[in-house]
Amino acid sequence: MSNALRVLSVYRISDAAMLSAAVLLRHVAGTDSLSLLFGGAGEASTVDLTGTNATIIAVLLIVAVAGKSALLPFSSWLPRAMEGPTPSSAVYYGSLSIHAGCFLLLRSAPLLEQAPAARLLAGGLGAATAIFAGITTRVQSDVKSSLAYASLTQVGIIVVEIAIGWYTIAFVHLAGHACFRLLQFLSAPNVLHDLHGMEDAIGDRPSPAGGYLDSVASDQIRRGLFLVALERGFLDTILDRIVIAPFTRMAAVMSRLDQWLCDAVLPARLPSAVGGGDEDD
Repeated sequence: MSNALRVLSVYRISDAAMLSAAVLLRHVAGTDSLSLLFGGAGEASTVDLTGTNATIIAVLLIVAVAGKSALLPFSSWLPRAMEGPTPSSAVYYGSLSIHAGCFLLLRSAPLLEQAPAARLLAGGLGAATAIFAGITTRVQSDVKSSLAYASLTQVGIIVVEIAIGWYTIAFVHLAGHACFRLLQFLSAPNVLHDLHGMEDAIGDRPSPAGGYLDSVASDQIRRGLFLVALERGFLDTILDRIVIAPFTRMAAVMSRLDQWLCDAVLPARLPSAVGGGDEDD
């Protein structure tokens, strides 16, 4: 239930950012169709957008992409959503859902070209997410979380490619990565079964090979990185405080308001409805 609330909260933030971009576009250009921003240079030039308006709309779309594709600081919802026992949730979130945001960013490339600051923001978020997920995936103890952060690493790289302007490479990377993760999530139980059989056959667990950090980083740096990765960048606590808690409080207020409206309005209408029925009889 708590993991579902995380996903719901982040998705609502993403939806709110997308709706805000459409409303601002309606105010600026007289249309709420985002498809005008997704066409070629000729179509995009028909929309009367100044540099400031283009930047604001692009930033709102980037917020929507960050929530949908689990970019920083919303990365913690993805492994939480994949903790269920069925592979269907892992397939949907790990190989399909998180690529939807990348596709949105790819479609809005003409808008990003009018907003260099937004492109820089998208590239920074993508690079930070790739580095964070690349470190975190190495210390996960279950295969779903490891694959989730490995997926985020590639998603971050795809966002960087889009920010740079490598649109064809980004599209091929997106499609190939989605198919590859789909196969990995579906075959993960069989791989684990084979691994356990190999461990039983040799009587021990294979020792991991030393990584690059073992040769270039000190013990203190490695311990610090290990702690950050083990705690998943402390994003769970941050997300709880800045997203989940305010969302829960707002939902509670709306629930009480709905209850008050039901108690105040419905009793006032019921007698008239009953009286009208008596007169008809």
